[in-house]
Amino acid sequence: MKTKEEIIELLRTDIQAFNAYRQELIEQEIYDLDLNHVGLRHTNLSRANLSGANLRGAILYYANLRNADLSGADLRNTDLQNAYLGNAILWNSDLSGANLWNANLYNANLYNADLWSADLRGAILRDAKLRCANLSNADLRGASLTFTDLRNANLKGTNLWDAKLDITNLSDTNLDKKQNK
Repeated sequence: MKTKEEIIELLRTDIQAFNAYRQELIEQEIYDLDLNHVGLRHTNLSRANLSGANLRGAILYYANLRNADLSGADLRNTDLQNAYLGNAILWNSDLSGANLWNANLYNANLYNADLWSADLRGAILRDAKLRCANLSNADLRGASLTFTDLRNANLKGTNLWDAKLDITNLSDTNLDKKQNK
């Protein structure tokens, strides 16, 4: 098994298709890196700084990203199913087309994030900040959005079937009912 420092050095060399299975990368500074299509399954990245990183198409299922800074990160088409993103900072991040099936985003800050066409089925978004976020055409079936701030969010074409919206702030939210069945 490689040390944290060796893994960080490998990540910094922009290696495509790198795999770091079950690694501990807690509190690491991995910002502004090109991690396109990197495999980080089951990796602990809690409190890591990944701001501005290119994680497009990366495999992060079951990853621990608790309190991680992913602000401004490119997470398009990233596989984050069953990932733990509690208290993560994701403002201005691009998560369009991302797989967040059953992900835990409790109290995550997704201000102005782009979640266009993201799969959020069964996701936990309790207390999440999704103000000004783009959730158009996203799939939120069965998601928990209790106490979530969705002010000024775009939910046009979003599937909210069986989603829990108790005490959710939907002020000035763009809704339509086209796909909510």
